[in-house]
Amino acid sequence: KRARGPFGRGPVWSTVAEIRTPTTSVEVVDLEWPKPVEYTWIDAKPVMTLMCRPAGYAAEGRYRDDRSGRGFARIGQVFFVPPDSELAGRGAGGGLRAARCVFEPEFYARMLGGAPRLDSGQLRRCLDMRGTLLPSLLKRLMEEAVSPGFASAALAESLGIAILIEWARQVLADPAERDRRGRLSPRQLRAIEDHVEGLEIGAPSVSDLA
Repeated sequence: KRARGPFGRGPVWSTVAEIRTPTTSVEVVDLEWPKPVEYTWIDAKPVMTLMCRPAGYAAEGRYRDDRSGRGFARIGQVFFVPPDSELAGRGAGGGLRAARCVFEPEFYARMLGGAPRLDSGQLRRCLDMRGTLLPSLLKRLMEEAVSPGFASAALAESLGIAILIEWARQVLADPAERDRRGRLSPRQLRAIEDHVEGLEIGAPSVSDLA
């Protein structure tokens, strides 16, 4: 991995805890960036990062391979850096803690049926991974690295697989398929309609419908 600022100044990097496995590694790190900061970042391995940052902290970035011409976009709490992809970023700087889930390239390619080449839209989605599942999985990995328990390596590998699958569903899935996620299926809608039509009096409760 390599990070550098406009004058060659990268962050002061301190590793708090880590778990290493043949496929997935977890790193909990404390970073102290210059204030404000502009930097470029590149890693030979794919990395999913959770940033534990203070309220109001702002950062934005763009990938060199993003040809959309749309400029910088917000970097969210969770972001993904594909292997060998240069990320230019800028932000408020200062101190923060991060949990990094680092995948071995061979495992990454095997899980995805080959290392995908991301288009501009997919790269922009990588900057701000939405939803609650990825932050929860990464926080659990952070907790395990800081306070390891029974079979920590096996847990890291299994959560790493879940993180990679969720990333692929968010970034690689067809846009129409992503739009359908979270909606009720026709079968579920029919079950609700049948239930409501079968009521003799009153309205159904939310728990009944659920």
